Amino acid sequence: MSKQNGCCGSRFVFGLGFVFQSPFGPSEVEAALTVYLRKLHMTVSTKPYLIRAIWQWCMDQGETPYIVVAVDEHTQVPAGYVKDGQIVLNVGLEATNQLDIGNEFIAFQARFGGVAQQIFVPVERVAAIYARESGEGMGFEISETASREGDTLPAADGGSDKPASFIKPVENTGSELPPDEPPPSGGGQRPRFTVVK
Repeated sequence: MSKQNGCCGSRFVFGLGFVFQSPFGPSEVEAALTVYLRKLHMTVSTKPYLIRAIWQWCMDQGETPYIVVAVDEHTQVPAGYVKDGQIVLNVGLEATNQLDIGNEFIAFQARFGGVAQQIFVPVERVAAIYARESGEGMGFEISETASREGDTLPAADGGSDKPASFIKPVENTGSELPPDEPPPSGGGQRPRFTVVK
């Protein structure tokens, strides 16, 4: 990029022949272009792509994909099934309805204690995805969910949107175990998935 100053502002010539004429001074334009070019080069996290890839691998292998979620105020999950700030969710096609594994969130409907509930998990809160049968999968670092003004979640019933900052864990009214959760084998404790750095 080369810069040419003139009487009517600044003129920027980019390598591919693109010319940008601005009525503003060179410092304002240069600052704005620098911010714009940084935004263009910002990379999207690989986490949602890896989650989708491992989910697809589980489906191809005939295994059941599970995700481990670190629960916070931005996750919408049944609070009665949260243990030590985490919940394990079956995200297989047979256990979910309207599953959407997006770049920003994972959303679906599932039954807990026979009651259908809407589940919403920001991708940043996914600690791991693995196959229940083989235990193969991947763990991730947990990052804080960015609460930006105006973030909204689509309403499940097609009604108005709900601000993301007001999402709270759903209270569980039943005392049953989550569906597809086998009773602990042998030692009495379920295996625990931990992230190794």
